[in-house]
Amino acid sequence: MMRRIGIVAIALLVASCGSAPPASPRTVPVDPEPPPEDFEAIGVDEVLARCDGGDQRFCRLAGQLRLGAQLSWHDFAVSPDPDAARASFAAACGAGDLDACADELWAKALQAPIDAAMVARATELCTKGSALGCTLAGIGAGKELANKALLGKACDGGEQVACGILVREGDSARAAEGCERGTASMCYAAALQAKDEATAIGFLVRSCQLGTFAGCMQLAVMNQLGQHGPIDPTFLRSTYERGCKQGVDQACQSLAYLYQIGLGVERDPAKAFAIDLASCRAGEDVAPCARIAIAQLLGEGVPADPKAALATLEPLCAQSSMSACVGTALAELKGLGGKKKNVAHARAALAPYCPAERGSGIPRACTTLGQLAEMDRDLAGALELYARGCSRLWTDACWGEARLTRDAARKKALMDDLCARKFAPACAARDQSD
Repeated sequence: MMRRIGIVAIALLVASCGSAPPASPRTVPVDPEPPPEDFEAIGVDEVLARCDGGDQRFCRLAGQLRLGAQLSWHDFAVSPDPDAARASFAAACGAGDLDACADELWAKALQAPIDAAMVARATELCTKGSALGCTLAGIGAGKELANKALLGKACDGGEQVACGILVREGDSARAAEGCERGTASMCYAAALQAKDEATAIGFLVRSCQLGTFAGCMQLAVMNQLGQHGPIDPTFLRSTYERGCKQGVDQACQSLAYLYQIGLGVERDPAKAFAIDLASCRAGEDVAPCARIAIAQLLGEGVPADPKAALATLEPLCAQSSMSACVGTALAELKGLGGKKKNVAHARAALAPYCPAERGSGIPRACTTLGQLAEMDRDLAGALELYARGCSRLWTDACWGEARLTRDAARKKALMDDLCARKFAPACAARDQSD
């Protein structure tokens, strides 16, 4: 069964019903079943040429390409052209391809609201066996879904868009059923609707196995926080690299963090700085901007420039950026960038960013507070603060916990982990203890 470009129209048409924001046609994954030809050898230009030359077998795919669909079997660049797409679909429809007839309606829906005539045509196609036609007929004209029975028929026929709408409308059984049929998006939807963590994780694992990046990303975050199995550096790196290449900002930020702490990759503050710099320039989040300013403040991976760093950190802190406020406190703690050194004030400023809940807060704040407590010979307090920072895998925090803990098993596990990250002091300490 084909997966169709109609999902673009769904995003546009049901946005007013509480669904996700409209998707760009060029970012919609579609993987239609190809005609009996080796498409990878033919190439996109040849597909378009064969349709335009009268080979109607290629016209439905040509129409999808002209709507801007992304196909798993080929990288391409085709400028979206809805009018040309509709012409291609019409050619395939004239050759008897019912789903191409429905695709023609979808293409029209990208340019104008669904009207009664379109619904009538979609209903006709549905009665003739087009699951895609049933989907459009089920949506109907106007803001409310017109016919859930038709959507159910479309979903039963393997139309994922219809299944997705029903799931969003609260039909949780559809999500589980779709996952059983091997539909990745349904596995992810089932995970979101699961009533217990174990069931949710099971669906996330399945969605990730089937290729849903959102499922893999959520599993990676859980794994990194110690909420799903032993930490798997290889899985974390591959997931974050994949997401960052796809332009997922959170994946890029997570990848920068791996380079900062040396988990699954060689510890490389300069690489972390470069990735965060790109995220900062993308403008989706101020956190990476704060982190590159802290790197400038402390000279981590880039030449130190405290004054320039503070010029970034102070306004961001005023905008409630936690990382930026930690940076300004560090400047005050060390007397950098023209700030007057005030240890007591800096310490108080850092405290809110190291809460007692493990896995939260800013690990650099916990580490710094741990170092201050250790200097005061409050070793129990220092150990607790280091442990909070280490729950986020921050290297210096884990080193502090490893040095101070009296739990032999915990100490060994931390030393082994740090040495695996090529943290030289931990390797030397472990070798001495052996």
